[in-house]
Amino acid sequence: MSGRWPVPRLRRPGGGVRDGVRDAYELAVLTGGPRALAGTAIIALLRRSAVRASRSGRYTVIAGAGGGTWHPAEQLVLDLLAARLGRAHRRDLERAPEWAALEKRIRLGLVRRGLLRRGTLGPTQAGDAACRAALAAHPARDGTLESYVLHGPPTLVPALVMTAPEDDDDDPGGGTGDGDSCGCGCGDA
Repeated sequence: MSGRWPVPRLRRPGGGVRDGVRDAYELAVLTGGPRALAGTAIIALLRRSAVRASRSGRYTVIAGAGGGTWHPAEQLVLDLLAARLGRAHRRDLERAPEWAALEKRIRLGLVRRGLLRRGTLGPTQAGDAACRAALAAHPARDGTLESYVLHGPPTLVPALVMTAPEDDDDDPGGGTGDGDSCGCGCGDA
């Protein structure tokens, strides 16, 4: 032996070698769970110009963005926004109970392929290997959704997708200290 641990061949019950994560959404569930899944879908929609973000964290559907093919996670965000008259805060989107069913479906696929342990939140050795492979493929922020999942949002994304201050009707006072905001102009109370 060369002093290295033997690497077992990972096989499906049917005999085939298991595959890694198929997309950024599986990677999000594998590494972070439902909130990471929701955040990934929101970023994807921002990048596709289907939604926009205000300074206060409220997301709005952009008119005419309803067409196209959406990943189920992206469609869920659009459905959640539609149910809230086209706008909602990020925290409300991420905490919506509707994520549980989608996250469970993705988790079950990861469990079936041997990447995630049944009943726990932790990845298997194959899941760890899939995460390492994704990290090797995206070692830095490269603008992909996988990069977002692994490294967090790039610092320039909010500046590119934010609405102009005059379009942010979340804070009618504009940060003037009229009691509706903290006074710094961020729009938070």
